[in-house]
Amino acid sequence: MTVHWPVSVGAQVDWNLPQIWRTGLADDRKLLAALATPGPLASLEKDLGPYADGIDESLPGDQNRARFAIQLLETRKPQFMTAYLTALDTEQHASGPDTPASRKTLEGIDALIGQLVAAAQRVHPDGVVAIVSDHGFAPVKQDINFYAPFVLHDPGNAAVKAKVAALLDQLKDDPRYQIDTVLDHDQLVAQGGTPMASWFVLMKIGYELGVTPDAPLPAVRPAPVAAAFVSAAVAAVALGRVERAERILLETDSGSGHVCRGGALRVGAGLGLGVI
Repeated sequence: MTVHWPVSVGAQVDWNLPQIWRTGLADDRKLLAALATPGPLASLEKDLGPYADGIDESLPGDQNRARFAIQLLETRKPQFMTAYLTALDTEQHASGPDTPASRKTLEGIDALIGQLVAAAQRVHPDGVVAIVSDHGFAPVKQDINFYAPFVLHDPGNAAVKAKVAALLDQLKDDPRYQIDTVLDHDQLVAQGGTPMASWFVLMKIGYELGVTPDAPLPAVRPAPVAAAFVSAAVAAVALGRVERAERILLETDSGSGHVCRGGALRVGAGLGLGVI
């Protein structure tokens, strides 16, 4: 049984309330109803009221889903169950780790876990409860603008690729950019990375990739700082000339706002793209 567990759409389980949303509008509820196991959602909503929207990653959303998970536990008595509480991840992305807002959210999550554990022990006194997390957080004190594109008219142009590689080496040696590691395509693929990227740029702890190419450098943000999703990547693709990108990167510099330490730079045609 699953309640809002990531990537649970279509899971071969007896009872499934999958994590799913598309637009954040009312039609998302139709999508959830279509993808959930027939029966339990409508029955539970009669007793508990509307199930939280998939896009709702607030503490009240988690409180709602915890009530549904507890009722499923107590009425269906599954042998194995997963439930996902989202609010702490959302809050730490917004305000950073160990901030007053994050600590308050963690206290709320802790209370919900206590309720879930108590229900699980009532149903299965000899059961095992495991608490896991998908990634950690680090505080961010400055954004670095790698959203400005490296661009080629001809992706097969070896001379321009060499120029981009030389530019990345130059930026890595520039302390303003706080680059930890640059992997070329072969190194990235060897480590299990996407073959679509030509380079992967990993920032040092405390720095993240910005999303606004026209922001000045340095973009030092006051406390509370945002948090870096330590294991994510951004693909940047655009149209133009690498000479223009070089000028932007070396003279305009930083941006703000994106919660991501690593960046994949793809040499080729396309549009700017960010993926977490």
